[in-house]
Amino acid sequence: MPTSGPVQQVDVLQEGAGPAMDNPQPIPVPPGIGWKPSRIVTGFLAASTSFANNHAVARDYLAPATRKSWNPGWAATVVGSPKITIAPRIQKIVPGGQQTATVNVVGQRLAALTNSGQYVISAGSKETDHFTLVNISGQWRISRLPSQTSLILEKADFLRDYKPRNLYFFTPAGTGLVPDPVFVPQQATNAEPVHGLVEALRKAPTGWLSGATTTAFPAGTKLLGVRVGSNSAVVDLGGSAAKASPNVLSAMAAQLVWTLTSSSYSPSDIQSVQLLINGQVKQPLDQLQLPRNYSSLMRTRIASNAYFLSSVGGVKVLSGSAQSATQLPWPTGINQYPFTAIAVDPGGGQIAGIFAEPKGCLVYSGALGHGASLSSRQINSGSCTSLSWDTQGDIWVAAGTHVWMLPAGGGAAVPVFLPGTPPGGGPSASLPPGDTIAALRVAPDSVRVAMIIHRADKPAEVQLGAISRSGGGKDVQKTYIGQNGASVAIGTDVLDPTALSWYDADHVLVLGQDHGPQLYDVPLTGGASTPIVTDGGTVSITTAGSELVAGTTRGQILMSSGPDPTWRQVGQGRVPAFPG
Repeated sequence: MPTSGPVQQVDVLQEGAGPAMDNPQPIPVPPGIGWKPSRIVTGFLAASTSFANNHAVARDYLAPATRKSWNPGWAATVVGSPKITIAPRIQKIVPGGQQTATVNVVGQRLAALTNSGQYVISAGSKETDHFTLVNISGQWRISRLPSQTSLILEKADFLRDYKPRNLYFFTPAGTGLVPDPVFVPQQATNAEPVHGLVEALRKAPTGWLSGATTTAFPAGTKLLGVRVGSNSAVVDLGGSAAKASPNVLSAMAAQLVWTLTSSSYSPSDIQSVQLLINGQVKQPLDQLQLPRNYSSLMRTRIASNAYFLSSVGGVKVLSGSAQSATQLPWPTGINQYPFTAIAVDPGGGQIAGIFAEPKGCLVYSGALGHGASLSSRQINSGSCTSLSWDTQGDIWVAAGTHVWMLPAGGGAAVPVFLPGTPPGGGPSASLPPGDTIAALRVAPDSVRVAMIIHRADKPAEVQLGAISRSGGGKDVQKTYIGQNGASVAIGTDVLDPTALSWYDADHVLVLGQDHGPQLYDVPLTGGASTPIVTDGGTVSITTAGSELVAGTTRGQILMSSGPDPTWRQVGQGRVPAFPG
């Protein structure tokens, strides 16, 4: 946009015509003559919100050596209402005799964005950043930044400049894709965010999915170029990708297609992807790659029916279109156990239930059929609150300060190492004393886990972690949620969370009880939660996306569908659960 000259009429590009529109950028202002140190810093912070030409105007605020070394990526610190203060005296240093000044930027730290785009919420701690300035020929310029690779952004600037997207990485077995929510800067052209997303796929997953997912891109893969057209992207790779097998090429294409076309959080201009290797199309990728080509890699629930314990005994099943529930044949003796929670395996053929005991619980599990027998396994680590199945047939149990994994086919409970900071560092097999796990649900991809943790010294929180395993052979295999001590908080605006369920691949449904029950749609990005119409007696919740099923204090099972729920009673009972 020119800053001078006459106003000119231009043609408007109509929606759907030609290539995708470039992203609008704020118009940065270069430093003025004679600006004082504090104004130089405020001007730099404002100019750095524009990504045009690699922050070209923001670099005008920097001393020559700093201008060359400053290399901001996606990383940023998000602060609220920063205040600028300048040191009381300007100092003269030798040799050179240049004047220097220190300017401090103080604000409430709201979040940190990692260089891979992961949004990590902070607890509102105070953030103080120091800028050193030098006087060059009568003009102040910044000679030392708080970080050479990270930006400082106010919340409004962050929300304008960054948009949520998903990276997609493979499960350890390579049989499914797992979304990794990130925030991507909206740079001057549409090709630049695509370039950044592909670069992120080229590397091993970082953050809370590290160790639990993998990339199909061979080490040494080089990104040769990116072109974005009206509704497609062309990605040209080289290096070790040139030696990749057809299966690896297909896996790389799957990651690219789902990452670049995903509309999880906002519509994507890209609908298809063409993968080139050294500028050429290689078999089997001889056509535009579409999401439907790789739909089998996106794990969803196999069954769509909800189950609950009937008030008259046994188990009932509720199909998505039913107005009432159907009684199922139930395992022998199930009425003897007043289960406090149940779970059904993803295929809908097995049931598990928690039977409370003074020091913990018995977890009963077995086939869901008339006359089938249930076997039990003991857990003694505190009150058992919830359980969840994965697609491998393992059962995950939250019990006091611990999470236990009950292996498929039987066997003793295996302790799960959790994110934490025990004296030796790294994850521990339990939470700190006084903390408890109030709810736990494994995602349909069997990698991600959502938990509600009640803290002894601070408010309850919703945490995301990832399942991984290490060891084997001569080494004892260990099971982790957050192998590298990594987890992320989401839904921090939900007060007193008590129950949750996976809504879809990108959201969880959380029940808060701060001033009575209130349901929230919580995005995995760490963004703001959306309230959902809630029955006043709700105490438990389960969902398979379009259908919501709730249990109430009145002993009712309620069902609802759609974004604005209208609850209707479909049965008498408790502890409803969709498979998983």
